[in-house]
Amino acid sequence: MAEVILKDCEFWFAKLDPKRPDATFNHDNPTWEVQIRTTSKATKSDWQSKGLTIKAQVPDEGEPYFYVNLRRRSLKADKVTPNTPVIVMDGKLAPVAGGTVGHGSTGNVKLYQYPSKADTAKEGDVTSILVAVQLTKLIMFVQKFSEPSDGFEKTDTEFVRPKDDGSFDGSVGNDQDEASDGIVSTGKTKSAGPIDDFDDDIPF
Repeated sequence: MAEVILKDCEFWFAKLDPKRPDATFNHDNPTWEVQIRTTSKATKSDWQSKGLTIKAQVPDEGEPYFYVNLRRRSLKADKVTPNTPVIVMDGKLAPVAGGTVGHGSTGNVKLYQYPSKADTAKEGDVTSILVAVQLTKLIMFVQKFSEPSDGFEKTDTEFVRPKDDGSFDGSVGNDQDEASDGIVSTGKTKSAGPIDDFDDDIPF
């Protein structure tokens, strides 16, 4: 097994949080992973010389680029023994939280490589395992949570006051202050009580 360093990488789709390997494509053995990119043909050639299969992408906007996806499984071959997570560090080799690596961050990666054992492997093919990431620029990923109201548009609400017999006598307006008691029955009401009591009223 040999160690290989790839330099001048741009990082995308990093999933490097030690506690949260990605299970999108493998539920039984989630992976830590990152896509490395470059627009440099010289860097692409260097990666190819180290046994990586490089793909090219021509986006609708921006420069064409070359890329490869690198992974490390969270479990060893027995699918029981945990693997060491991918190590993420800064330029001075100090630890960096893996979950903070955002799109466009740059740096270097370390791989372990060994001869490929795949049935379709050709002579000289290698398997590359992601081991560590060194950041030269960190564009921090910040988790954003949507508000409950996100996606809704403002619109009118019709407030209707029910009669004592449960029927409705029509709209009482489109303003909540105008009809503040219109959303509660004007007849006898029963407090729902704590939510834990709901099950007691269900006959099955």
